[in-house]
Amino acid sequence: REAHVGETSFYQGFIGDWDRLKPELLRRIQDEFPEADLIPVTSDEGISEWQVINLPVRLQVPEIPGGAARVAWRQVRGPLITMWAAGAAVLVVAGFGLWNLVSLMERRMQFAYGVTHELRTPLTTFRLYSDMLSAGLVPESARQEYLDTLNRESIRLASLVEDVLEYARLESNKVRLSVTETDGPSLLATIEETLVERCRKNGVRPQTENAVLNGEPIRTDVDLVHRIATVLVDNGVRHARGREDAVVLVRLRADHDHLLLDVIDSGPGIDRRDARTIFKPFRRGRNSETSAQGGIGLGLALARSWAQLLGGRLELVARRHEHYGGAHFRLIIPSHPRTAS
Repeated sequence: REAHVGETSFYQGFIGDWDRLKPELLRRIQDEFPEADLIPVTSDEGISEWQVINLPVRLQVPEIPGGAARVAWRQVRGPLITMWAAGAAVLVVAGFGLWNLVSLMERRMQFAYGVTHELRTPLTTFRLYSDMLSAGLVPESARQEYLDTLNRESIRLASLVEDVLEYARLESNKVRLSVTETDGPSLLATIEETLVERCRKNGVRPQTENAVLNGEPIRTDVDLVHRIATVLVDNGVRHARGREDAVVLVRLRADHDHLLLDVIDSGPGIDRRDARTIFKPFRRGRNSETSAQGGIGLGLALARSWAQLLGGRLELVARRHEHYGGAHFRLIIPSHPRTAS
């Protein structure tokens, strides 16, 4: 380059051993450009895009033929696709794990909130009524009413605790079946007893239908079937009561080697938004009538898990039955001994 010091001009540069410098420079770029070459720039031809900034040389890279490029792409395409697929799989697994963690935390929060909320009412009633009774603030004519209320709340509290314990047993796979032999009329009779009792207390009309042949053997866990039916009957009575011509229907019929138990009520039915989550634990309906019923939302979740233990399933057939107007649930369980056990 040309430099000026005062009125004197100088040309600055350096002297290098090109024969030794060139191999060293090419060695440093060999991985990226294995067939490259460095060409000295000896004329005033201007700076090209491949010219080295600090040296009067130009990097010459041979052109890659189209066919060679395609061959090279085919060689790396497989490993690249594998790497992309592996990366995507890692992201999916990580996302699924995160979703499971969030879901678990949400279930635990719902569990804690639901149980705490439902415990508060009976415990408050116990505290208030027992204080009033012990302090002699309740007149003799009202004592029995207070005692009856305490009895109802104790039953409600015991039922809540039992539901929570049963849910914990199901989660830890500690529930075992006790398979015995029965028949349709006998099975329906045990369910009908519960149905009539629940309906009588709530002003609901009970209905039963039996389409299973007398004497046709059924091998299953009768107690577990009764518990499922009780959940469905309680659910139906709770939603049907207070309505005009309130009714709950329990229907038993056989379909090949399966037993079908239908429970239909004349309540408001199931909200469309709740249909997909109704069997999940700690879920309660959105409509005002359902929300006012109380509970922690474990009944249908327990019933579905019990049905699966029996080798069957519990399903929502209709959100609003075409004749009765309420929800229509169906329990389907195998009656064959090997399947049921």
